[in-house]
Amino acid sequence: MGTTLQSIQEKTKQLIRLKLEKKKYEGKVSALNGSIGEIENRLLTVFEAKNLKSLQLKGMGEVHVIEEAYPSITDSDKLFSDLKKMGAGDLIRTTVNIQTLRGFCNERLATSQKLPSGVKIYYKSRIGFRKGTIIIK
Repeated sequence: MGTTLQSIQEKTKQLIRLKLEKKKYEGKVSALNGSIGEIENRLLTVFEAKNLKSLQLKGMGEVHVIEEAYPSITDSDKLFSDLKKMGAGDLIRTTVNIQTLRGFCNERLATSQKLPSGVKIYYKSRIGFRKGTIIIK
């Protein structure tokens, strides 16, 4: 990058154009995420009503319902005590990393093991996708 006033101005203009372009795409991504969320919620309602767990789409792959546990800490003292008893004391910091706790709880739920005290679970469903040959026209 040059150091002349003209080259600095050109780079500044380029930066502004790029930031404006980025903002435009961020708006598009936000709108797409909104549409995805809306359609996903409608599909989850239909999948549940029809008791569907998965659906094959010719030429695209399979969509399926994924149930994931999202823990929230209700009593950190009980949680920390149980985590230590369960051999998972290494999860404990000044705070517990929520993503790590989520993974720990999902593992225990998958193997029908007891969850630590001080954790409340709520479930969130989403649509997963296994990639097949995708042809979108």
